[in-house]
Amino acid sequence: MPKELFSLRGWYNKEKCFLSVDGWQSAGCLMYYDTAAKEYRAIQGKELNFRDVLALDTKGALDRFREYSSEYIGPVTATLIGGKYYVLEQGIMDIGTPFTYENGVFVEQSDCYVRNCHISMNSIEYIDYDAAVASMLTPAQAALL
Repeated sequence: MPKELFSLRGWYNKEKCFLSVDGWQSAGCLMYYDTAAKEYRAIQGKELNFRDVLALDTKGALDRFREYSSEYIGPVTATLIGGKYYVLEQGIMDIGTPFTYENGVFVEQSDCYVRNCHISMNSIEYIDYDAAVASMLTPAQAALL
């Protein structure tokens, strides 16, 4: 008998060994499958002070986010996900824009599905993104667990 692992009115994207979920009104998250518990877990990430993140931006890669920090749209938030992706979010309906910080420069990751978490479920704050990708199992390997 099949077991429902996750349900949401939205769409799914695979991001390496992670599952990115996007839904109506910014619902969704980035998840990993916990093979021991046999369930998906959302990755909350670590909230950062947006002004501290802006202070790291010496090349102006984040300039477009400065104008959104107003009373009309709400403050821009910054979240570090997986110790690798800085996800900037411009208000309550935004899933976030992922950046990496490479050699002192923020680089937007346009072909990346890492996103902020906007759902309530079993979750963790931190996962090492690169270590998780390095230890990925193929579907055949996972089936043997």
